Amino acid sequence: MRQLSIELSSPEISLALSEGSEIRAYQKGRGLRQHAETLFPMLESILKQVKWERSDLELIAVGTGPGSFTGIRMALTAAKVLAFGLGVKLIGVSGLEIMQEPYRESQLYHLATIDARGGRLYAALWHGEEVLLPEGKYEAETIWAEISNRISGKPLLISGTACEAMVRAQEETRPLTYFVDSHGKGLNAENLAAVAARRADLGQFDSLVELAANYCSLSQAERLRLEAAGQIQKGPLL
Repeated sequence: MRQLSIELSSPEISLALSEGSEIRAYQKGRGLRQHAETLFPMLESILKQVKWERSDLELIAVGTGPGSFTGIRMALTAAKVLAFGLGVKLIGVSGLEIMQEPYRESQLYHLATIDARGGRLYAALWHGEEVLLPEGKYEAETIWAEISNRISGKPLLISGTACEAMVRAQEETRPLTYFVDSHGKGLNAENLAAVAARRADLGQFDSLVELAANYCSLSQAERLRLEAAGQIQKGPLL
């Protein structure tokens, strides 16, 4: 199945073309503010590399977040427009699951992190394919206790953009042994392609209408709107 994978939830934009488990072409670039101007020219460029047309695509995979609100919305919109226009299948994958992909077959306890600023992080704790701590938005100072309760003193790998916040918090508590991969192999279209290919083999496709962003928290504008409507209680913006 010829697949396009789109990952825009970090400052790095990345696209991959693949067939099954084989990556045929991969491109990446930086500059979140330029995603809108970059995405479709990059798509045409990567298609030319493998001499495909858009009509050759059979599956669109997209990273659903958490991460940049703007990047996530843009990626989902582009993926849905392409899937609808081409009449092809669609698969959305959480960014934290994408980050786990390089470690999926290992026995490492892996905390995938995305910086949410202010000592907060989006995170999920994995052991192989098992989720030990569900993805969500956490305080760096309190997540260590949650992790310690789940891995029984085993060494922990931390990857992603919130490593620094985790290390600062750990200096106070020192609950367990850890090592850090702040650069990581993580949040990119190549790893997204691998997750989506497995789901496609299992027939696990997403609805064009129902697939939604995985923010793990509300944006400030959305929270204020819901508070004003009385749909949620007023509280701190996480």
